[in-house]
Amino acid sequence: MARFHIQPSDLSSAFRQYFLQADFSWAALFENWIQFGLSGLALVGTLVLARAAGLALAQTLRAQKLCREEPLLPLAFGLGLLGSAVLGLGLTGLLVTPPRLIAVALLTALAVIKGKSLLAPPFRFATPSWLAKLSPITWIALALAFLITAVGVLNIEMAWDALTYHLRIPSFYVYRHKIFDVWHHKWSYFPSQIEMLYLFNQIIQGDLLARFLNAACGILLLLSVRDLARRLGTTGFWPVLLLAASPLFLILSTRAYIDLGFAFLLTLSLVNFLIWWERGSLPALAASGLLAGWGMGSKYLGVLFPIAILAAAMPKLKAANGWRAAALWITLASLPLAPWLVKNWLYTANPIFPFLSGVFGQPTAIPSEWHLTLYDQ
Repeated sequence: MARFHIQPSDLSSAFRQYFLQADFSWAALFENWIQFGLSGLALVGTLVLARAAGLALAQTLRAQKLCREEPLLPLAFGLGLLGSAVLGLGLTGLLVTPPRLIAVALLTALAVIKGKSLLAPPFRFATPSWLAKLSPITWIALALAFLITAVGVLNIEMAWDALTYHLRIPSFYVYRHKIFDVWHHKWSYFPSQIEMLYLFNQIIQGDLLARFLNAACGILLLLSVRDLARRLGTTGFWPVLLLAASPLFLILSTRAYIDLGFAFLLTLSLVNFLIWWERGSLPALAASGLLAGWGMGSKYLGVLFPIAILAAAMPKLKAANGWRAAALWITLASLPLAPWLVKNWLYTANPIFPFLSGVFGQPTAIPSEWHLTLYDQ
């Protein structure tokens, strides 16, 4: 195996190239920060829009009281609904791209008018006494980690998975104003609930807004972990601090991947499942099922979640009406996942393509040179 050795001269050459020889432009710097500001306002507007849609769904499920107890729920509902709405528009060929300036202006107006609604109890922390006992070195390390992460979020997208399919495949759909069979790209057959949110972001403000939304999903994941810890009867600060200080979490926050949104949906699904377990709340059971379905619609690994949930709930399922509750949970969890399975079935005759091709059959053999040619285009 070839090994690459970095010499001191390589580092000095890179320093000269990027810091001494590059042309600096105040105009470009100003334009970048304008885009950062517009993307930030568009993100807040997107979250406000999602929360409003989530509250409407909560009212339909008669879960208003549950939303007051679990304030993250409307946001999770709304993000799920927004992704499903984009999927529906794409499958019906109605993925119309609005004028970007008008779209950004509308989301900015939402952010300015209704942005304070996001500063609800889920974003408030009670500072524990031990936090003041952290050493200065620990504080410096945490501050440095979050500073580097913030700089990474503001950077251009360079991660392989994001450039290969998380952002690239949605860009194909934007270009043709519909979701179609990207037959030369096997990743296009994976469930893409989070990517539908990125598609919405690309229409409004490009890839930068998608990166901002991914970072926001990281914050929502931290808050949902706090709520899960409290539901389990412990303080939420230690789990949040351990997750926030994890190098993997910090790296994922700077890339337009789907893992943070995926984990947020499933964590909040578990929180609501525990609420149903404690007091038999049907709205909590319905919320848990829908959130699990949107999680499974984001990543095939999500199918392990209902298996674990049902296995853990087996003792309670044996009680009166237990199997009826399980049937309701499974039905609601299947609803957000079903469109992705139907799409794959229509395109490949295999609902979970490219898996189990030995059972359903391989629809098309694509020569590698065709794949590379189309991929490069």
